[in-house]
Amino acid sequence: MVKSTPKEVTGTMGGIQNFGGNLAGIVVSILTGYTLEVTKSFFYALVADAAVALLGAVAAFVLIRSRKN
Repeated sequence: MVKSTPKEVTGTMGGIQNFGGNLAGIVVSILTGYTLEVTKSFFYALVADAAVALLGAVAAFVLIRSRKN
């Protein structure tokens, strides 16, 4: 059985998730600009973005379990 987050810390968990998402957005923006500056091409930046998206999908598939009755 999957345990849910206790009601007392729901806001904290949401804040942590939002912080992680915002931090990733900042880092990716900086890395994309740096990659573009160095290579003068969006190719490598887009390949890196695709790799991160694929990694996120794999992580979600592996880490998220369906609830059992």
